[in-house]
Amino acid sequence: LRDPLNPIPPTFIGRTALAVADLLHLRAQRGAIPAKDANPAIAAALNIAKENLEKAVSLKSDYATAQFLLAQTFSRLGNTDEAIRRGANAAIVAPQDVGVAFFLGFLFYQKDQLADAETQFSRAVELNPNYSNARYFLGLIYDRTGRKGEALKQFRRIAELNPENQEISKIIVSLEKG
Repeated sequence: LRDPLNPIPPTFIGRTALAVADLLHLRAQRGAIPAKDANPAIAAALNIAKENLEKAVSLKSDYATAQFLLAQTFSRLGNTDEAIRRGANAAIVAPQDVGVAFFLGFLFYQKDQLADAETQFSRAVELNPNYSNARYFLGLIYDRTGRKGEALKQFRRIAELNPENQEISKIIVSLEKG
């Protein structure tokens, strides 16, 4: 390498390895390759991603792309706590990145840390008011925490943004019925 301190090459390798792991997982789910063959290859690809993304972050700790991809890698490895930590690092470095806010919100939602999830999904909606997926999870959180009116508001806005979505229409009817 001409510039051994450049975090971009290991980030590209990490991103590619992460994509390979995802492709192998998808092919195994679809039955194109046996899971027993795919699983070791997925694990190897995720380890390559982790090693390279950690290298990129060690070279440039404020490199949001590498931090975000590393959070995704830890999520796929099943280490949600580390994924949250890395996602929080990415959010500090890139506070205006709606994708980081959504992903971090989703990780908190998976851990049933609803207050933290709500904060991140709200930030995603603040950054992009038309972000239906973030509004969807906000609606779920509001419903789970007894704020039916706020949940209904989120799902009605999603319906405005996606009028063809029948699932949202059913959710609205259900919320209106209580």
